[in-house]
Amino acid sequence: LSATFRAVPSRLGRHVALVLEQPRVVVPVVRSGVLLVTVDGLTAETVLEPGYAPLTENAAREGRVRAVQAAGLGTRAGLASILTGRPPEQNGVRTGRERLSREAPTLATLLSTQGYRTVAVIEGESLGRASGLLRGFDEVHLAPLGTPVDVLGASALRSLAEHQGGPVFLWLHTGHPLPPYLPTERSAKLFPTGRGAVEQLSPRNRAPWARDVEDARILRNRHRAEYSEVDTEVTRLIQHPVLRGCAWAVVGVRGQNQGEHDLWWEARTPSPAVFRTAAMTGGLKADLVLQALGGEAADVGRALLAGSKLLPEAYSDIPPGSGVVLSEDGRRAALSLADGIAILALQDLPDQPGAPALPRHGFRWRGSARSQKALREARQQLVEGLVAMGVRKLDGCACEPCRAAQ
Repeated sequence: LSATFRAVPSRLGRHVALVLEQPRVVVPVVRSGVLLVTVDGLTAETVLEPGYAPLTENAAREGRVRAVQAAGLGTRAGLASILTGRPPEQNGVRTGRERLSREAPTLATLLSTQGYRTVAVIEGESLGRASGLLRGFDEVHLAPLGTPVDVLGASALRSLAEHQGGPVFLWLHTGHPLPPYLPTERSAKLFPTGRGAVEQLSPRNRAPWARDVEDARILRNRHRAEYSEVDTEVTRLIQHPVLRGCAWAVVGVRGQNQGEHDLWWEARTPSPAVFRTAAMTGGLKADLVLQALGGEAADVGRALLAGSKLLPEAYSDIPPGSGVVLSEDGRRAALSLADGIAILALQDLPDQPGAPALPRHGFRWRGSARSQKALREARQQLVEGLVAMGVRKLDGCACEPCRAAQ
């Protein structure tokens, strides 16, 4: 609540009267943090089955866990799709050697323009600067392949502890559930082998790094034990004051075989299990995130923007001078100008994550501040562009071209 005092000359000599003007409510704009945790080799079954991962189990009970389709077999290709929301053929990364296209905006580049401090804590040197995945990050902690997830989590927590204020986007990537499965002794004890029938592995189908393991249940439990450690670290992060109430998601980059064709350890074998992974979310933003989350792992980045109410409007990448552009569904028209984008609804648009509903012929401006007169001019330019395309009138629209055509 804000109040202003105004000095008013008094008729009582040199005295000055202070008059309290009408108070006004000031609503501060507080942007929540964004947390993305990517887990290489995460199978949908591991997340959907119960087993000493409290955060995940609670999310599953509340319907906040989904099986999703991985973008590809490789780690770099999968991460590129998650960070950009674009498939490999659009972001330029189809293998583990290609660099992310500079034309593909990422979560980090989008959020940094919104004033977010962007931090990446990554396992695997091949995902460093040369990959293009770290474009837009202010702070990067690159750890060797095989770094335990609790070490990665501790690095992320130290970065949060040094934060000076403002919203944060934190990306943590781990390959913890990938072979060889080496959970901590404490985690391994939570998953004893002995339930159900023995799943015998023939010598030729045993993992090269586990030739002495004859029962597939042992490998499965080690995998689940490692994921329980990921669950612990995610819990620690979302409870940190800097990320409290943030929009967060955990998503697998790719799955693994779990018994298909007698294979249990190969993550690169092209089978349905490798392309089937999982995504989950929670907290105050869960409904908005889930609303925007489809059936692809690549949807997660867009869903996090929706949960943070920062989902970019369509046409955000239209260069100035392109003329009026119509959306694929024919419900919007847009015109890119030097200082922003003018958008006109051609049909009623329902509520969308991150944007208010827009009625038919309603106008929205995305860009730098403009006066009301300048906004009217931008709208008129857009409508005149539609007329030039053959649209002679917009029924019910009060702008000059429409009134003249009616």
